[in-house]
Amino acid sequence: MPVAELESSKDSHSDGLSAPSKIKLAFLRHPFARFLIGGMSTTLVSYLVYLFALRFSTYLVAYSLAYAVGIAWAYFVNTLFVFQRTFSLASATAFPIVYLIQYVLGSLLMYAIVDVIRLPEFVAPLLVVVLTLPLTYALSKWIIAGPRSNRKGPACR
Repeated sequence: MPVAELESSKDSHSDGLSAPSKIKLAFLRHPFARFLIGGMSTTLVSYLVYLFALRFSTYLVAYSLAYAVGIAWAYFVNTLFVFQRTFSLASATAFPIVYLIQYVLGSLLMYAIVDVIRLPEFVAPLLVVVLTLPLTYALSKWIIAGPRSNRKGPACR
């Protein structure tokens, strides 16, 4: 639901909403909250594609297919749900750069966490996700919504 619809539904029905409904509306009004929901859906879609492809191919082919589908799904979700924009060839072409940067940074952080700091290998990916999340959000927002998306006004709706 676009932010404008959330705001209008809040204005016209705010007295009739239960406290949990008001909290949900407030939560969904924030792009970062929608980004977290979108990220969960991307993880689920990628994993399901991986499991399906694994039945017909090697794990590396399945992983590659799932990764590519995940990038496409993330672009779709981030464009329509998170940042509420329309699709464009420029943003669709640039969006995979977010995942390239995330991968390179994540690899460096994995090395630092496991080999330098000496935390367990099973903990490292979780820390990498937490540490790269703000950058992934900022880059996604910049590519999809544009560099001026932090300004107040109609461009930010």
